[in-house]
Amino acid sequence: MESNIEHIKKELDDLKREWDEFFRSYKVMEREFTDLKRELGISKGREMGEQIDNIENKLDQKADNIVEMMRDMDEFRRLLENNDRNVQEIMKALSVIYKHVDELEGELIEDNET
Repeated sequence: MESNIEHIKKELDDLKREWDEFFRSYKVMEREFTDLKRELGISKGREMGEQIDNIENKLDQKADNIVEMMRDMDEFRRLLENNDRNVQEIMKALSVIYKHVDELEGELIEDNET
């Protein structure tokens, strides 16, 4: 009977030793897994940061393009306004010319009649 008890004790000691070894291995794997998760998280965070930077750069570039487009539109408006003023001045000058032509025609007709 005592040999059975010794045998069971020995098996329990072996089981405890195996359990301790398994538990140490488990803890090592758990730490490695945690380290990997942390590393992947940093990697993913870095990737996400780079993606956000790229998006911000593209938005800045688009904003710059919009500002440039608005400047071009303002310049075009100024040109149109100047063109309208020029056309109005030309029309005034033409009306003065037509008026003088009419006066000259009137004088020429009067001179021919006399």
